[in-house]
Amino acid sequence: MVERILHVVKVDGGIAWAVPESGGACAACVSAARCGASGAASAQAIPTQSLPSASVGDRIVVGLESGALTEAALTAYAIPMTTMLVCAGAVGAWSHSDGLAAVAAAAGLALGMLIARLRGLRPSVRARFAPRVLRQVEPAARCAP
Repeated sequence: MVERILHVVKVDGGIAWAVPESGGACAACVSAARCGASGAASAQAIPTQSLPSASVGDRIVVGLESGALTEAALTAYAIPMTTMLVCAGAVGAWSHSDGLAAVAAAAGLALGMLIARLRGLRPSVRARFAPRVLRQVEPAARCAP
């Protein structure tokens, strides 16, 4: 399971909106300004189920099954690309026309995107791809001087 610490920025009913905590390596990274992992965190709020005791400012640990990230990437990219290539190849071999093959490639890409979208709307798939709140991070104990 892939785990990440998030900061809760809003609690609305049973949904906690949280932003990723930037890692310590972000400050030393050359690409930090262009990455989006540290600078635009507020624009990347993630809706998660809320813990009963969660409030704004809390730190929570969310997890995503290891295979779910790979499966989501394959759904989003492999299905549209495969349908595009199959349609373009089939029409190109049948008609020997580059123009028709290009139109078939565009139609295949649109079909693949529709298939991926419909697959992503299934409740069982959405539940598998959703991050789960695992626990709340306890505040660090303060050291007495």
